[in-house]
Amino acid sequence: MESDETNPGYSKEMLAKKFPKGYATVVQVEHLLRVSKLTVYRWIKNKILLSNKAGKQYRIDIEDLYDFICSTKFLGDVDYMSTEDMAIFLEVSVEDVKTLTDKRLMPFVFRKDTVMFLKEDVEEWKATLLRNIIKDLLMKASEISAKS
Repeated sequence: MESDETNPGYSKEMLAKKFPKGYATVVQVEHLLRVSKLTVYRWIKNKILLSNKAGKQYRIDIEDLYDFICSTKFLGDVDYMSTEDMAIFLEVSVEDVKTLTDKRLMPFVFRKDTVMFLKEDVEEWKATLLRNIIKDLLMKASEISAKS
């Protein structure tokens, strides 16, 4: 894997595309990181997440947001699982999980040579994957019916 400053689950490029103004609001951070608004405000109040106040609104620079996501401060407030836990959750081998992460086919956070999976992201990813499989099966079933 790459250096401990790299976080392919939330890259600087992804944040720049998602927040073209160069900053995110509290609500945007809440949705991105899947935490409560109160958690984001607590991070700001405790100076764990750096921000600037514009009127009544806080703005979080995407560089500061990226640094925060890569820090262990963020991981302490989020429920995540290890590669081994992920393999058990998906009912596949650890090597299969490593292949999926190497190919960037599933959401994850990388920090200090450790791949971590945010449980909420993984559950959403698994549900989306299952929906797509079911759609493909239904399309194949209708093709078979049309040929009959």
